[in-house]
Amino acid sequence: MVQFKLSGREFEAIEQNRKKPSRWGRLAREKHQVVQFHDVVTKKYVAVLVDGEVRGSAGLKLGCGKLGSGTERLKPERKTMPLSQR
Repeated sequence: MVQFKLSGREFEAIEQNRKKPSRWGRLAREKHQVVQFHDVVTKKYVAVLVDGEVRGSAGLKLGCGKLGSGTERLKPERKTMPLSQR
């Protein structure tokens, strides 16, 4: 998991658990790279990336464009997690 800030909001990028029975879990079992994006404040999943492409989105708007639309020009502020919490 990686935590970062974007447009003043805090998010977590979480690698999909391959053991989950969801469609995202199935894709992960099929060797696709699946990453879920979680809003820390609202506790909602806001987007899913599969092999680097947005596949699912809650219509999250971040200032100048939708997440993953290619229109945002914001640089995320990356915050790493201590090894003891991984």
